Amino acid sequence: MYFCLEYHNTERTPNTERTQMNNMLLKLYVQFQNLMILEEGQDLVEYALVVALIVLGVVATMRTLATSISTEFSVLESIFNSTA
Repeated sequence: MYFCLEYHNTERTPNTERTQMNNMLLKLYVQFQNLMILEEGQDLVEYALVVALIVLGVVATMRTLATSISTEFSVLESIFNSTA
């Protein structure tokens, strides 16, 4: 699919559009570099990783704990059934 750009406005030439595009890309690059330099975002990522690690530990512990509780209830059920 081909796109044809027509310049209806005689004040706008391809060179000025190219300059505007270059300026916009330069501004975007500078903003990206500023984001890379700032450390506030890094702190947020570190906190998110710590929270994810804690959640992973809690989930693993809950699975083990749930299995242990289920086993204990099965033992109690068999004790009650044998005495009845």
